Amino acid sequence: MHPSGLLILTTHISSLCKGDAVARILTNVGKFVKSTLYVHLINVHGSTSINKDSSFTVSNLLHSTGSRPLTPHTFNADVLPFVTKFYSQCALHCGHLDVNVLLHNIGESSSHPQPLPKPINCILVDLPKSSDEVEDTLRTYVDSTYSNRKDEAGATSQGTSVDPVEKMPVYTFNLTDSDVKCDKSDENVGKTSTIIKREAVVLGGTFDHLHSGHKVLLSEAILMASRKIVIGLSDGPLLARKTLKDLIQPISLRKRLLEEFILSVARPGIELIIESINDPYGPSIVDPDLQMIVVSGETEKGGHMVNDKRRERELSILDVHIIGQGTLLEDSTSDTIPFEENKASSSSARFRLLGTLLKPSKDLSLDFIPTSKMPIIPYIIGLTGGIAAGKSSVAKRMEEMGAIIIDCDKLGHKSYIPGSNAYTAIVEHFGKNIVSDIDNVIDRRKLGAKVFADKSQLNFLNSVVWPEIERLCKQEISNHMQELISAKDVSKPVQVFVLDAAILLEAGWDGFVHEVWAVNVPVEEAIQRIIERNNISEEDARKRINSQSTNEWRTERANVVLSTLWDPAVTQKLIEKSWDLLGQRLNKRTSKANLCNMASSVGDKSHKL
Repeated sequence: MHPSGLLILTTHISSLCKGDAVARILTNVGKFVKSTLYVHLINVHGSTSINKDSSFTVSNLLHSTGSRPLTPHTFNADVLPFVTKFYSQCALHCGHLDVNVLLHNIGESSSHPQPLPKPINCILVDLPKSSDEVEDTLRTYVDSTYSNRKDEAGATSQGTSVDPVEKMPVYTFNLTDSDVKCDKSDENVGKTSTIIKREAVVLGGTFDHLHSGHKVLLSEAILMASRKIVIGLSDGPLLARKTLKDLIQPISLRKRLLEEFILSVARPGIELIIESINDPYGPSIVDPDLQMIVVSGETEKGGHMVNDKRRERELSILDVHIIGQGTLLEDSTSDTIPFEENKASSSSARFRLLGTLLKPSKDLSLDFIPTSKMPIIPYIIGLTGGIAAGKSSVAKRMEEMGAIIIDCDKLGHKSYIPGSNAYTAIVEHFGKNIVSDIDNVIDRRKLGAKVFADKSQLNFLNSVVWPEIERLCKQEISNHMQELISAKDVSKPVQVFVLDAAILLEAGWDGFVHEVWAVNVPVEEAIQRIIERNNISEEDARKRINSQSTNEWRTERANVVLSTLWDPAVTQKLIEKSWDLLGQRLNKRTSKANLCNMASSVGDKSHKL
């Protein structure tokens, strides 16, 4: 299979909207392309009937006026339902593909090659047969129509090698009459309506984890705009109530991906303005050049609210264009989402990220682990989370699945035991008045009164206690490994250890774990849990939340993110998913380790994963 491909569709746009045409096309595409698909429409305005007999030549079709309208700045209305249907069907049948329906040649003309962010590795076309002449014609056309950002060495700007155009493979497949189900009313030019473009179009949204629904919205805005597209990109307070908002992509990344998509499918020269917005209106109520606002069926009300604001400011009223005839793209995996989302949405995309590896795990030399030629490899996960996030319940479930839990809170209490290094340093610094007269144990309340009133004293205490907890933690892991090695149980080649530690990241203990797993719940949910659990006021609960690191801070540093926001059954499924994915990663590591052991003697080296 090829990383990317260009699909050239010669069948008329109105026929592609009907029957099983799109599903048939995607079935063929899925055999050859595994990552990125670009779609080039040829026959948009010309005749719906193309006689592909012996007199037919591909060259005539490619250089016909089928993609150009009879009137400038207009396009065939059938393009809109095709775009909706194609992206919708892709989400159902080829969810692994990054699909881009190219619109640069629809309703506009350009003599410049269209830049694409990724190289084209193969050509697919809906023709009944192929020949050397047909393939050479297609290759020449693609080479002159698209720019793959190749440099002189034949590589893209991303460093990916590009095969010479003369070697690019061409695959053909034929659509039958039963596939397109074309009736006589679609055979003549001009029977379908045309849409007049507007000079400047505006739209808005979060555009997180760009999905098929976003692409329909953006595509219709691109089709509607002849000169300028303005996008309000939600940020700040507009994200506060979003589901799993901690997993929303940074605005810089969302903006870059928006630009990449639009500039790859829109005609060269279109003016694109993307503004970060902190209110629902943004540039839509201040730009006097705007003529249309593009919305979905569920945000139509917002479009009319924009016009109310423009009336107040004595600005022109915008046409409100509703994409996809007001319908929303369905999410084929919505039955696995614990909230009511039967549409393609960013919330669903973020939920699917839970339990997955968001960034690569680390390779570590664990020199505090006893070495042995026994095939038992330790793998350490640092489990962290805020107050009332459900971290301990997650740890308990992981223990049931076979992990050994290291409770760092208990080790923290152990570090205060008389005779320990931390005990001596604490008493010397804070004085003997913090020690009980009965048993010489440090009175945590007296100590707390000193450190929480003075941040410098708290910092000193942490500088003493945190290293001691780390030492105890490593010692406990080492003791467990010695027991496993002594038992000579080779049934489990990897032993997972879980450090249950609320301050894992703050204390720097992530330096000796392979992966950080963060458990998050929204702030308001955590506050409610604290109120119910501790029987305290909302104000006190909020103070406790505000005294700790934020969910966003932990998420940025985590390899895996989990949430206990929903029913326990949902949490259980998420943990099982996380554990299964962890097992797959560990299988790859142990296979690699076994190969290394076969190649050379390990000797007394420490375990490296």
